[in-house]
Amino acid sequence: LPCVFTPSPATTRDTFDIRIRGVGRNFRALGGDPGVATYYNGVYSEDALIALTENALFDIERIEVLRGPQGTLYGRNAIGGAINYVLKKPTSEPYAMVRGQFGSKDAREYYGVLSGPITDELGIRVVASKRQSDPRLKSVVGGIGADSTDDSNTAISFNWKPVERLSIDARFMWQKLKVKKGLCHTG
Repeated sequence: LPCVFTPSPATTRDTFDIRIRGVGRNFRALGGDPGVATYYNGVYSEDALIALTENALFDIERIEVLRGPQGTLYGRNAIGGAINYVLKKPTSEPYAMVRGQFGSKDAREYYGVLSGPITDELGIRVVASKRQSDPRLKSVVGGIGADSTDDSNTAISFNWKPVERLSIDARFMWQKLKVKKGLCHTG
C-alpha cells in the first residue's frame, strides 16, 4: 500500500480514529461521524476502535485501503476514504499456531489459531487472544492505575460449502475488556 498506509503524516491512526491524507474526524461526540469508513469483513463498523480491538489485528488476511472521497460507493462516512479489514477463513488443511509477545511493564500477549475441516463441506477456524499489561500511571488514591490492559477475544468462523457454487460464511466473536478508571499521576 505505497503512499497510502504508511507511518507518515499522510495516514495516521490516533487512539480512536483513522485519517487518510489528513481527512478524518476532528471531534468525538454523539452523532459525530468518522471521516474514514471502517469495514470489518465487508460489514460497516461505526467506530474504527471496534474493528481494531478484535484480536489486535492478528489473523488478518489483508487490509484494503481506498483513498477518499468514496461517498458514492461507501456512503457519507467515507470522505477521507474507506478501510476494510479482511480476516482469514477456515483452511482446507489442518493448521495451528501459537504466538506470545512479552514487553516492559509486564506486558504479555498470547495468540492462538486452530483451523481445518470438520467434514468435506464444513471448515472451522478458532482464533483467541489475551493481552495484559501493568499500568504506566500510578493511582493517587490507591489501587491499580488507569492505563493497564486486560482484554481477551475469541472468534469462531465457519465456512460451509453444501454445493460447488455456494459458500456460506459465519463468524461469532466474544470479547472481554476490563476498563480500569481512577485518578492517576505520572511517575
